[in-house]
Amino acid sequence: MVKGLGSGTGSKIAAMAATVGPICLLLGSGCRSSVPIALAERAAPTLRVVHHVGGVHERTIVADDRWYQTFGCRLLVLDRRDGRLVHDVKLGEFGRTGSAVDMALVGDRAWIVLGEDAVIEVAVPANDEPRVVRRVSNEDMGIEPRQLSVVEGRVYVSGKGGVVRVDDGQRVYACEGEAGRVVTGGEGLITTVGRRVHAVADGRYLGTATDLQAMPPEALPGLNDRAELSGGVLLFVRQGQSTAAVGLMTPGVRECDTSHLTVTVHGVVNAVRFFHGRIWIVTEERVTAYTITGGRLGIRATIDIRGARDVDGLEDNYLAVAGTFGRAIYRLQDDERGAGGTTVHLHREPGRLLRAICDGRYVLVECGDGFWQYEMATGSIRPIDQPAEAGSNPEAWKPATAAVTWAGVVTFSEDQASAVIRTEEGEVRYRDPSGRRFHCVASVGGDIWLGHDGGVTALRVARPGSDSRTSAVPKLITLDSLRLPGGVRYLFPLMDGEGAVFVSDRAEVGAAVRSRP
Repeated sequence: MVKGLGSGTGSKIAAMAATVGPICLLLGSGCRSSVPIALAERAAPTLRVVHHVGGVHERTIVADDRWYQTFGCRLLVLDRRDGRLVHDVKLGEFGRTGSAVDMALVGDRAWIVLGEDAVIEVAVPANDEPRVVRRVSNEDMGIEPRQLSVVEGRVYVSGKGGVVRVDDGQRVYACEGEAGRVVTGGEGLITTVGRRVHAVADGRYLGTATDLQAMPPEALPGLNDRAELSGGVLLFVRQGQSTAAVGLMTPGVRECDTSHLTVTVHGVVNAVRFFHGRIWIVTEERVTAYTITGGRLGIRATIDIRGARDVDGLEDNYLAVAGTFGRAIYRLQDDERGAGGTTVHLHREPGRLLRAICDGRYVLVECGDGFWQYEMATGSIRPIDQPAEAGSNPEAWKPATAAVTWAGVVTFSEDQASAVIRTEEGEVRYRDPSGRRFHCVASVGGDIWLGHDGGVTALRVARPGSDSRTSAVPKLITLDSLRLPGGVRYLFPLMDGEGAVFVSDRAEVGAAVRSRP
C-alpha cells in the first residue's frame, strides 16, 4: 500500500506502474466502443480552468506592517508577524496571463510585472483593501516586460525590446535583446543587455554585468571612504553558466576591488538584496549574507534553504523567505521566542516539479520538497509521506508522448518541435507558432491536447469532406490554448472525456475542461 494516498489508491498506483505507458499508447482517453460523430461538426469549445493549486512564490517585499508576496498571477498581502494572509489580489486570469515575476513599491502603490504580458498598478493603502488601479499591456509599452526598477521615485520596466518609463509610457531605451534593471551611473541611466552594460541615453557600451542595483547610502561606511565611490555604489551580478560573480562597482561601471569586494557564487543567482546592513545573495541551494567591513566582503551567515527565490528583512533577527517550497519566516539566531536557524510559520506549496503519475482519481506529484497528492475531483492537494512504490518502474512516471484518437495516432518528432498526426487519409504536422517544444499529449473527447513550453494547446482533426471545403488530407483546427509560463509536462485526461489535469514545470496542478458556447 502506498502510504498517504486515499483508500485503495496505493494498489492502483502500484498496478498502474506496470501498465500506464502501454495504455496511454494503445487506448487514449478518447476511445469509445461506438463510432463517434465527425467532431468537426461540433461547436468549437474553449478551455476553462476549473481549479488549480501550487506554483512558485517569486518576489517578496516587506514594508511597514505588511509583507507583500507575488504568487502565480496574484498579489498576497501578509501579516509580517506570522505570515497570515490578509488580502489576496487577483492580477489576471490564471491560464491566460503570465506569472507575477517582479514587484516594486513606491509610496502607497505596488507595481507588478506579469511576465511578458503587462505591468499592473495596485493601490496598497495602509488601512484599506488593495485594489488594481490600471493595467499597462505589452502592446501599450512596445516591450515584453520582465523587471522593474525605481530611480528617484520613478518606475521603469525592462524586458525584451528595451526599457519604458511607466508614468508617461515613454520607451527610453530600445534593443533587440532583453534589457535588465535600470540604475543611475556616471553616464546617467544605465542598463544591462545580456552581459553588457549600456548607457540608456545613447546605447554606449560601458562594462560587463548581467544585473545592477544601486546600493543605499548606509552601505558606504564599510567601504573606508573610497574616493571612487563618492558618487555612489553599484551592486552587480555577472552570471555565468554554473557560477556567478557578485560584488561592488563604481558609478562608472568598474569593479571596486576584485580581490576583496567581489565574491564567486556557485549556481544561478535568483536575487541579491541589501537590508539589515548586509548583502543577501539568493541561489537555488542557499541564502548567504555578506557584510562590508574594512573594505572587504565577509560572510556573516549561510542559510541552507533549497528553492529560495527571494528574501527580505522582517525584524533584525527574522527573514521573509519565498521560493519553490512556498513561503516562510526564518529565525536567524536564538532569541526569547525560540532557537536560531529555524523556519517558522511555514506555508508549503508544490513549486518545483520532478515527476508525476496518475491513477484516474489522484495525481501523485514529486517536487523538490517531497510528495503531494492531488485529488482530481475536488482540486485539493496535500503533502504526503514518500510512497514505498515511488521508486519502482521509472517508465511509468514518464509523460505520455503518444496517444490514439478517433482520427489517428499522435506522436512527436524526434526534436519535439512537431506533433505528428497519422490518419487513414494522410499525415498532418503541427508546430507551435512560437516554436515551443512539446512534452506530452492526451486524447480528450477525441480532441488532441498538447502540453508544451508555454502551456496547453487543444487541436481538432477535421476529416476530408467533413466541412464544406473538401480536401485530400485532414485539416487541423486550433480550438484554444492555455498560458502556463512554467510549461506543461503532464496531461492526465478526466474520466468524463471533457477535460484533463495538467502539471506544469512549476508544479502548478489543475483541471481544465472544454467550455461550449
